Amino acid sequence: LAVITKNSDDILSAKYFDSHLDENIEYVFKPSKSGFTKLPEDGTMLESSKALDLAEDYLGEGYFEASPGRYVSADGMRQVRMTDADLKEIYNHSGNPHLNFERLALNPQKPGKLHPVENIHIFIKD
Repeated sequence: LAVITKNSDDILSAKYFDSHLDENIEYVFKPSKSGFTKLPEDGTMLESSKALDLAEDYLGEGYFEASPGRYVSADGMRQVRMTDADLKEIYNHSGNPHLNFERLALNPQKPGKLHPVENIHIFIKD
């Protein structure tokens, strides 16, 4: 369940309520250079420059590279993966080069650990 609100600065805020979480997580999507205020549908194809702009917008300020090709938001609740395996054109496990936009939540099976609860694949078309 998500409740989405918009403030006077046109900033969208989505508060997610998940029975598997100890707390509710709030995401804010600012109007951005990518032109998106939310993630496109899974499987969307974008030019590489637009996909990279979207990744920066999704992660927000203060994101960091946690491991090669894995970028995590400052709050640790969102990540974008674009590893060598994700980006290769031949023998790609998803068929084409892509980025993974993932929302993370507490893993009930592994206390104190996070796991992806949403994974949106954005394919590169150039």
